[in-house]
Amino acid sequence: MINNSYYKNIHLFFAAVIIAIIAGGFYFSDAAGKKTTDLLKANLLNRTKVLSSLIDCNEIKTLKGSLEDLSSEVYLTYKRMFFKNCNSQTDIRYTYMMGFKNDGIFFFADSEPDAKADPAKPLAMPGEIYQDPPQGLKEVFEKGLDNYTVGPYTDRWGTFFSTMLPVFDLNKKDVVCVIGMDMDAHDWDYQVFKSKLSVWLLALTLIVAILAIYLNVKNQIRKSRKIQNKLTYQQAALKLAKQDNSDFKKTLERIAKTAAETIEVSRTSVWRFNEDFSKLICETQYDLQSDTFKSVGSLMALDYPDYFKALNSGRQIAASAARENEKTRCLGEYLNSENIFSLLDTMIWLHGRPAGVLCLEQANAPKRWQEEDTDFALTISDLLSLVFEARERVQAEKDLQDSKEYLEKIINSVADPIFVKDASHRFILVNNAFANLLNKNYYEIVGKKDCDFFPPNQVMVFETVDDLVLETGGPNINEEQLTDASGMIRNIITKKTLYTDNEGRRYIVGVIRDITERKKMDEERAKMSKIESIGILAGGIAHDFNNILMGILGNISLAKNRCIQDQKTHEILSRAEAVVHKARGLTEQLITFSKGGIPIKKLCALNDLVKSTVQFTLSGSKIKPFFDLDAALNMVEIDDGQFSQVIANIIINARQATGDNGEIHINTRNIATHADTEFPHRIGNYVKLSIKDNGPGIKRENFAKIFDPYFTTKPTGSGLGLFTSYSIVSKHGGYMRAISNPGEGALFEIYLPAAERTEDNPGCLQTSAKRAGGLYNILVMDDEIDTLAPICDMLSERGNVVTLVENGDAALKLYAEKMKKGQKFDLVIVDIVIRNGLGGMEFMKKLLELDPRACAIISSGRADDKMMADYRQYGFYGAIAKPYKAEELNELIAGVFAEIKC
Repeated sequence: MINNSYYKNIHLFFAAVIIAIIAGGFYFSDAAGKKTTDLLKANLLNRTKVLSSLIDCNEIKTLKGSLEDLSSEVYLTYKRMFFKNCNSQTDIRYTYMMGFKNDGIFFFADSEPDAKADPAKPLAMPGEIYQDPPQGLKEVFEKGLDNYTVGPYTDRWGTFFSTMLPVFDLNKKDVVCVIGMDMDAHDWDYQVFKSKLSVWLLALTLIVAILAIYLNVKNQIRKSRKIQNKLTYQQAALKLAKQDNSDFKKTLERIAKTAAETIEVSRTSVWRFNEDFSKLICETQYDLQSDTFKSVGSLMALDYPDYFKALNSGRQIAASAARENEKTRCLGEYLNSENIFSLLDTMIWLHGRPAGVLCLEQANAPKRWQEEDTDFALTISDLLSLVFEARERVQAEKDLQDSKEYLEKIINSVADPIFVKDASHRFILVNNAFANLLNKNYYEIVGKKDCDFFPPNQVMVFETVDDLVLETGGPNINEEQLTDASGMIRNIITKKTLYTDNEGRRYIVGVIRDITERKKMDEERAKMSKIESIGILAGGIAHDFNNILMGILGNISLAKNRCIQDQKTHEILSRAEAVVHKARGLTEQLITFSKGGIPIKKLCALNDLVKSTVQFTLSGSKIKPFFDLDAALNMVEIDDGQFSQVIANIIINARQATGDNGEIHINTRNIATHADTEFPHRIGNYVKLSIKDNGPGIKRENFAKIFDPYFTTKPTGSGLGLFTSYSIVSKHGGYMRAISNPGEGALFEIYLPAAERTEDNPGCLQTSAKRAGGLYNILVMDDEIDTLAPICDMLSERGNVVTLVENGDAALKLYAEKMKKGQKFDLVIVDIVIRNGLGGMEFMKKLLELDPRACAIISSGRADDKMMADYRQYGFYGAIAKPYKAEELNELIAGVFAEIKC
């Protein structure tokens, strides 16, 4: 843009020229006036001299200087001469001859009356005294001054410029008379004015010429300035257009600053409309003076309705007087506070709709907006439209990229493999699950086909289904087989859907659901369903078998007590008793198999249980166990049958892992955990059991799954052994873990809470032992006849009075009758399951209603029943699992009574 000082200098130059001409006019007109005055004086003097040369001093001396001269021929001669002189010279008003006597000036003769005479003015008569002569006239007479010109002066005849010359006598000594000529002051001044006017006309001509030149130059300058400004504006706009506009905020700031500097305004700001066009929000404002950027908030349409209406009705508002303009005066408060005089606001359009406003503000003084200014504002607004569009495009691309990344995150977060193929069966998109399935990365899969990864028979199936989806356009769900990267054949269900993009390209979108484990689970469930059915049967058989064993074991126990003296018979009965105990172990396994078993805990010395279980499990094998058992090992409260199963499961796994020549090391220790101990269980005292083999160890990829149900590495394994063991340990409040490195064998550690007591109520047991032979009134409820007889004998041998009933109704009836007589049974032994009548739970509930202080113990062949484990919760004082010996029953009874009396 051309600097304004250039144009200012042009204006000043022409102004200086005009001022110089005017000053010259004054100077030269004054000089012309002086020159004309001098010429008039010289001319008047010369004509007076000519006239004075015609005067005869001797004739003048003949005149009297009075009225007598009126008849004198000399007077009349000179009168006619003066008259003729005035009439022949139009610029001469008076010609006259004066004398001097008695110190006064008088008239000899003059030119009146002539053609110019004013009738209203008196004539000068011969001898008349000149009453108001001009200053210095007397000196002409006295001194004989010969170049006396005076004026303007005024007398009774008017205002004149005069030349007066003396006429001397012949000896040139005395002044005889003075000849004078008067020129009217108006004529004199007119002649001077004419000379000055000619100068001023010349000056005016020059001024007009200079103004014409100035206007022409000004017009050329304006055109040049307009062209130069347009060029400057275009260069600025072109420079802005060529710059990197990717950063929206920086681009707006660059455009605002360039616009302010180029068009030379105080401030430039860029505003954008909100979605409903009810508000303009300032994106940036640049202040030229401070060279700073800021954001000035927003303008609401409700607050400035006229301004918003004006914006919507036209492309641009050019208000040089913004405070008076009807479109912008509603902004008066803002304009006054910021001292803004002029506004040039231009709409920014995007996709045929208003997107924002470019605002140019001039502060401190008004600015007249030129055509090139408004054009430049329109150009900048068009550039801002492109910037807004670029931002919208960048935002759209970002949103698209975000959507793509979001979609990738979504599909990669899906556990099922997902793929997209084109119509040529080439993969164009896969998720992480699909890549993991093939053990490839994304770029190793995209662009390739099924035949690059899968066997031909599977590829044929995949591509046949692809073609079917492409032909029909409908979705397809198909169960197939797929070989993964490890060579494992997986059973899968694949859902394929056709997708067509905007350009008509077709794609197959597939989702794979791996059902290998599900099918295996289905098979396992079918297997478990069978096992469960067998388990239910086994549980029932175990219960019935325990009742039978109760009859056998009870009778053997009684027989042993009656043949103590017959050693051989006692030995035979002991062997039979041991066999029954083995049979009882079998039934316990059946019960555990049937429902997992609820532990019926009792104090146990873990070393004995571990040793016997390990030896029994390894019997028949060549594996030698190595025991390192702590002799001072704390007691534990466990279900010895279930825990025996835990130990057996671990030993069986070790036996299978090591083979016949393996080694198994078993040790027990007391440990105490505290806050600093690295132990993932609650702190306290524990008994630790460690079982370590020297087998190949557990593979790393399998280690995290060894306690999962149905996980097995053995072709014939069920995958339930370690899972069951872990469950049993957890039910005992313990913790079980495995430690293994490939090639270093496997170590299993079991932590069981140490018992807080070493025997069941030892003080009370002593008391109960003393009362063991005492007399108790005992009611036995059991529906098995084979069970009732030995129980009755077991109790009777100790001197107890025993009453037998086969169901709960009969038992309650007897108990009630006893109470009516003021008596009661000391103890009730109840079976859980009664085929006819009330069972154990219902019976106990009604018994406690009848007698809240009733004492009862539970006896059942169902060792897995919840009532056996939580007998106290149901009101029982004790529980004993069938089959049992007389000693076990009597010890329990003694303990119960000891507890009651304690």
